[in-house]
Amino acid sequence: MTTNRYFIIICFTFLLFGCSITKYIEEDKSFYTGAQIKYDTPDSIKIDEDLKYILSENLSIAPNKKNAAWYHFKAENAKRPKGLKKGLNKAFGEKPVYYDENLTKKTVELIQASLNNNGYFGSKVKYKNIKDSASKSTSVDYYVVVRDKPYVLDSINWNLEDKNPFNRKIKNLSSESILKKGNRYSLKAFRDERTRINTALKDSGYYYFSSNYLMFDLDSANEDRTINVYAYFKEMPDKVKRQYEIDTVILQPDFDLDGLNVSKRNHQKVDVDSGIVYYGDPVNLKPKILNETLQLRAGETYSRHDHQASLKQFSGLGVFKYVNMEFEPKETLDPYKGKMKVNAKMSQVTLHSVSTELSMSTWSTGYTGPELDFTWKNRNTFGGAERFSVTLFTGIQKQFGGNTNGVDVIFWYGFDTKLSIPRVIAPFDVRPGGDFYIPYTNFGLGFKRYHFFPSYSLNYFNTSYGFDWRTNEKIRHTLNPVAISYQATSSTDGTDIADAFPSLAETFRNQFILGSNYTFEYAPSWDKKVRNSSFYYKGNIDISGNMWYGIMQATGIEKDQETGQYQILGNPFSQYVKLTNDLRFYFKTTEKGSIATRLVAGYSVPWGNSTFLPFVKQYFVGGPNSLRAFRSRTLGPGSYKPSDDKDANSFSQHAGDIKLEGSVEYRYDLHQYLKLAAFVDYGNVWLASEDPEREGGEFEVGKVLDELAVGGGVGLRVDVQFFVLRLDFAMPFRVPYTPDDGDQWVIKKPSWNQLVFNLAIGYPF
Repeated sequence: MTTNRYFIIICFTFLLFGCSITKYIEEDKSFYTGAQIKYDTPDSIKIDEDLKYILSENLSIAPNKKNAAWYHFKAENAKRPKGLKKGLNKAFGEKPVYYDENLTKKTVELIQASLNNNGYFGSKVKYKNIKDSASKSTSVDYYVVVRDKPYVLDSINWNLEDKNPFNRKIKNLSSESILKKGNRYSLKAFRDERTRINTALKDSGYYYFSSNYLMFDLDSANEDRTINVYAYFKEMPDKVKRQYEIDTVILQPDFDLDGLNVSKRNHQKVDVDSGIVYYGDPVNLKPKILNETLQLRAGETYSRHDHQASLKQFSGLGVFKYVNMEFEPKETLDPYKGKMKVNAKMSQVTLHSVSTELSMSTWSTGYTGPELDFTWKNRNTFGGAERFSVTLFTGIQKQFGGNTNGVDVIFWYGFDTKLSIPRVIAPFDVRPGGDFYIPYTNFGLGFKRYHFFPSYSLNYFNTSYGFDWRTNEKIRHTLNPVAISYQATSSTDGTDIADAFPSLAETFRNQFILGSNYTFEYAPSWDKKVRNSSFYYKGNIDISGNMWYGIMQATGIEKDQETGQYQILGNPFSQYVKLTNDLRFYFKTTEKGSIATRLVAGYSVPWGNSTFLPFVKQYFVGGPNSLRAFRSRTLGPGSYKPSDDKDANSFSQHAGDIKLEGSVEYRYDLHQYLKLAAFVDYGNVWLASEDPEREGGEFEVGKVLDELAVGGGVGLRVDVQFFVLRLDFAMPFRVPYTPDDGDQWVIKKPSWNQLVFNLAIGYPF
């Protein structure tokens, strides 16, 4: 009976996908199945790979996907307006791509133009259609025929007879020209040269200059396929050759776009600095913050860089919804020098806001559940664009499916406050970051109380002082020289971790964390239409207790006799160094498919006043953002496996000082809002030193591969841009310890009981 069932399924599959779709194609049409470029050149001429890539970009028409067209035809001929065929077409179908002779000829023209634009004048492009009558399909081979070497630049001459300041500036710029003798002719190089000149002149005060004024004459009459270049400028109005200086700057921070509230404003004129005038309400927004943000200064030469930096920084203050600068030249008889008045108009956003958010949240620990947040924000707390927020929160979370880790439910509540000031407040004068970004000084204070039912509760107080700034759009820095927290744990069911696991007493003890941390993040935006790959990196260093340990040693303070540790206010403090690296690579494989990979490596060393890291600082693996085939804190350290009588405390045991974790995930866009994924995860945690209570947990290089857990599965993502709901189904492939049957590859004996369901918000990485 089973054999017949399989036979029927196989036959149905062949019928489903084996049905020919050529019957749907009209007699005078054929499927387009792609194209390639072939090169016909003598051995003496080599076409570089960069140019080949440029030529290949002209093959912009994607070839037909037969299976996708099959779904399209089935749905098009379906009798019912809705149903399975329509649904399959919406998910998998695409309109067929037919061969078009006119598009082929157009492609020939584009390839020919690309060859000419890169110096291969006189080359030819031909094409040949390869038709398959059986499948009613057509592909195209394009032949690039090159017989001569490309044209190269010989002499570059700048026609600058007039010795005025404008021409002298151009002469200085010409010495750094992109156009060099011996370079292959490239139309792009001439465009880049015009852009370079335009940028340099506008950064030097020539506000009205445009790249359209710069022209090039080319003489290719030489017999050796060389080109003489003659650069010159079209006739320009006097103002274009005039270098402008900033005369005065008018700052209007409460400019009304609608003109409705002018009568309600307490406008005052305030001379902020020499040539800089504030016109607005100085109580509402202090003139000082705008003066510090402004990059254009009175008496200085106009610079487009400073102009754009000012706009960027005004917007970055977070108090304006509209920012613009108007430039008005003053009358002058000087043909080469001028002055400009600047009027900076800014319209403010609503400064106060209250929001309530009820959402599903997912922790990195693997628990999912509802969270309620109530937030009050003030974007201009003290009149200097200071951002202050208070958030009250509460929530409850639970793991879904699979084996538990000793904690059934996590319930928490608390508050967070944050004050961000748009400048560096420090005992030394420094302004990190680029001209386009404002550095912020941040002060934070918070309290959280966690209940890990049924056994433990944890109180966590934290305060911080630090800075964050950007070097550019891709790079962000966060430095917290002061990050102080206090951890206090207690038992709620009479269970004493210290009695069951003496080595964990230090991890869960009441203690101070007197640290500093720094984070570097490189996160470029990824436009899949432009680039086929992307890279992300985040590195963090976290240190604690080292300065205090040195002070106490230097001052001769005695350690506590019972614990052998230095104490502050009757409690010990943690001492450690912790380094974490998170690397991610993304590769586009097809129009709808991509591969995402991740590698996380973390290393920490408790020393001096500590032998173990505090609970909130330890590494762990498992959960929906980690090894999805395993529940959070159910693996490691190393090959350690708790005995049955210790399972109730497993939540506290499976953590370590060293972490190695990675994932490979294939992602496919099934629909605009529906994505599929298949993934494999691996990783584990280890201890920096031996722990008799957790045998096999110590890190040893030779055992790392043997102690890696491996799991995998499939997932579904509902992605509506601002919100992503993720459902992952995973099973363990390999466990890091030795099971009772002696085989770590548990996938050899799969069971539905091993299936782990992860419900999460957002992508795993």
